[in-house]
Amino acid sequence: MATKQIRTITATKQIRTITGEFRLSFPSLFQKTGFAGGAEKYGITMLFDKKKGKKDADAILQAAKAVLATNPKKWKPALLKEVQGQLAKKLIRDGNTKDYIGYAGNFFMTAKNERKPGLVDERAQPIIDQEDIYPGCYCRASIVPFVYDNAGNRGVALSLQNVQKLRDGESFMGGTKAEDEFSAVETDDDEFSAVETDDDEDFE
Repeated sequence: MATKQIRTITATKQIRTITGEFRLSFPSLFQKTGFAGGAEKYGITMLFDKKKGKKDADAILQAAKAVLATNPKKWKPALLKEVQGQLAKKLIRDGNTKDYIGYAGNFFMTAKNERKPGLVDERAQPIIDQEDIYPGCYCRASIVPFVYDNAGNRGVALSLQNVQKLRDGESFMGGTKAEDEFSAVETDDDEFSAVETDDDEDFE
C-alpha cells in the first residue's frame, strides 16, 4: 500500500528559492505531460553550467536539506540519514550522462507541479505565445522543495512555482525561424503601387 505523500506547507513556504540563470529544457508550461505512466504535470528541466551554477546547486541543496529536517519526524534516524546521503545525487544530476543537445558540461534539475506556473518575460510581462519560451532559451524560476514518501520511494523533489524568461538562446529543437531565413521580396502589387505614386506626383 502506498504511503501518503508528506508535505508540510509551513516549512516549504519558508524555503522558496529563486534560481539564477539556466537554460530551459523539456518545458511543459502550457499543458501537462507525463512520462513512463506517471501523473501528468507541468514542469521544466533546468540546465546549469557546472562552474557558474555551483552557487545555485548549493542553495537548492541547502533548502532541500532544511525542509527534509523539518518534515519526516516519524522517520527513524537511520532512514533520515540514508535519504540525506542520497539527496544531492537525486536532485542534481550530471548532464554528461545524457545524450541530449545542450546537456554536456552542465548539471540539471527538474521541477514540476500540478498547478500551472506563471510565465513572464524579461520585463515581467505575461508570456502568452508558446513559441516565446522554448528549449534552449535562458530563464530563471522560483521553486519550493518538498518531501515525498511514496511506497518506499523517499526523498526531496522541487515544486515549480513560476518561470521568467531572461533572454533568447539557440533552440535545442533546431531549425531556423522563417523571418531569419528569408528577406522581403518585391511583388507585382509593390510595382503597381510605385507607378501610381509616380503618376500622382506628375499630376500635382
